[in-house]
Amino acid sequence: MRVRATIDGQTVWQTREVSALSGGGAGGQGSLTVHIGLGDAAQAELIEVYWPSGYTQSLTNQAADQYLTIVEDDGGLVSGYAYLDANQNCQRDAGEPGLPGRVMEVLPGPYYVTTNDSGYYALSLPLGSYTVHQVAEPGWQQSCPAAGSYSLTASAQGQQLLGNDFGSQALCQGPELSVSLGFTAFRRGQENSGSYTIHNRGPEAASPLSLHLDLGAAGFLSGASLPWDAVTVLPDGGRRYSWDLPSLPAFGQLTIQLTDSIAANAAEGASLDILATATTSGPACATTQATASFSAEVTGSVDPNDMLVYPAGIGPGHVIQPSDTLYYRIRFQNLGNAPAARVEIVDTLPATLDLSTLRFIGKSHPGVESVSEDGVLRWVFAPIYLPDSLSDEAGSHGFVDFAILPQAGLPAGTRIAHQAWISFDYQAAIATPPVFRTLGLRNGEVPVEAEVWVSPQPVETTGLVSVRIPGTPAVDLPLEQVDLYALDGRYLQS
Repeated sequence: MRVRATIDGQTVWQTREVSALSGGGAGGQGSLTVHIGLGDAAQAELIEVYWPSGYTQSLTNQAADQYLTIVEDDGGLVSGYAYLDANQNCQRDAGEPGLPGRVMEVLPGPYYVTTNDSGYYALSLPLGSYTVHQVAEPGWQQSCPAAGSYSLTASAQGQQLLGNDFGSQALCQGPELSVSLGFTAFRRGQENSGSYTIHNRGPEAASPLSLHLDLGAAGFLSGASLPWDAVTVLPDGGRRYSWDLPSLPAFGQLTIQLTDSIAANAAEGASLDILATATTSGPACATTQATASFSAEVTGSVDPNDMLVYPAGIGPGHVIQPSDTLYYRIRFQNLGNAPAARVEIVDTLPATLDLSTLRFIGKSHPGVESVSEDGVLRWVFAPIYLPDSLSDEAGSHGFVDFAILPQAGLPAGTRIAHQAWISFDYQAAIATPPVFRTLGLRNGEVPVEAEVWVSPQPVETTGLVSVRIPGTPAVDLPLEQVDLYALDGRYLQS
């Protein structure tokens, strides 16, 4: 990069190379920060950045005495709104709200992006010609644009393609509730953070609104951003936390930030189950009640930047069925000594996962998620101002959730493995430990029905295990391998 400024009456050009090893200032090793001295100049008249892609980006008349974050312009930025077209005039009028959570597909690619809480979406694209359309949403009918989609051409670097709005009408005029849950690691003896989010995706308010959160016996809430109205003890020793609210407006969202504590004597590896329920007594589009559940193991010390996947699967190979939906959670934590203004998560899905079945489920902070044509998932939280763990340990955590199915027709034994990369404020990305699952039986195959005999019971030191297949002659053959599991599915030994 190079910078032009008038210093002591002279036009001066200064050049810097920016790399992971050339940053200036204290602790410059590994930094992407450079410092430019401007003397008595009040501004940098021109900043030119020469990106590795070959693109030259220019900024003019930038004031002195400031830090600038410069990100490479994309080929084209397509953006717009999804909104309620109440009067069917194909334009967003005052009082017509944006529709959150709508999915836009861009072809060729495909590329995907979802609208934020205001109904806004934006997606960066390489140079080329594209068609943008809104993925159909149950209970809604798209009314605009008349052609059903937009045809666009990104012909120049940094071009902005604005105003690609989609109007829709609700087929039902009642509220439509949905619930999502998210938690960081359940660490025994420590406080952990989570969130309980309720959406009303319908065009009318949900009134009144009753919320319940059932927490297993190993845990309890120590705080909430919205204080609960009541807490009761459940028959299994768990607790139910209740909130009674007058209403949740149309297209509204309520997120309750939670702080939970796990008992110090909770068994490591034990399962902690959480159930959330939102109920309205008024007429609703789909149902008057929405639920969400969450289950995870109680842990000791954990890597704060990791990826989890459920179901856990059976045995050391984490064997699952081809029809199992895989639920992924990527967790992150700011372990620095200052708040992080920006967090980005990138997860490249393996070809063994079916991209067409992808569902974004939830996230801990407001942000934008997108999917590229080659299955690269990206979440960007900016600005997020995520506290550092030294000043606010509980607030330094975050997460994203998504669900997806394996590709159909994969053979038994196929391994589904991947990992995510997390970066804070453009620093070098942190890789999560890889996770994997193994496909079990092919669709259509039937397991052998057999009787397993163990004696004596209970086994103290030595036992005999035999397998008998009904209807077949008895044959004295050694078993090649016996895998032992606990009643809750945990692998013990072979």
